[in-house]
Amino acid sequence: MRSLLPALLLAAACTTGGGSPGPGAPATCKLDDVLAAELDGHAPKSCGSLAPDSSTAAFQAARTCVLAAIEASEPFVVVWDIQGIDSRVARAFYGLRGDSGLAISSLSYDGDPRGGGGEARPRTTTSSCSSLAPVASCDDTQLPLSLCLSCATATVVDECSTP
Repeated sequence: MRSLLPALLLAAACTTGGGSPGPGAPATCKLDDVLAAELDGHAPKSCGSLAPDSSTAAFQAARTCVLAAIEASEPFVVVWDIQGIDSRVARAFYGLRGDSGLAISSLSYDGDPRGGGGEARPRTTTSSCSSLAPVASCDDTQLPLSLCLSCATATVVDECSTP
């Protein structure tokens, strides 16, 4: 299992470039760099960093953690990898304190959307969510794909891609 969160939370300010609207611009368009730039200067509660083969209990615990953080208006972050065919595919949700409460965002990542494999041409799409809510009919097979959470009124705020 990848341990992303410790590296993300310890990351220094990123270099310029990459087009992210966050506090710093990411060093690359890889998920780890984009998320580090977005979280720069914040210390959100870690709700997990999950691998595709993580247990159902681990995914359920991450989901419960996110929902509890939202209920308490507490900053949070959760990252989970999804089984890809030839490249790393991952998702993340995070909430940070904003002017009008908790601002929730969603990240969608593909290490190489053109199918070359690995993380040679990464793309990370960042969307803002008006809310993050449980999906009513979601079973354990869908849990690793979305955490059975839905980003309402998703609005793309940035797309970082490497040619």
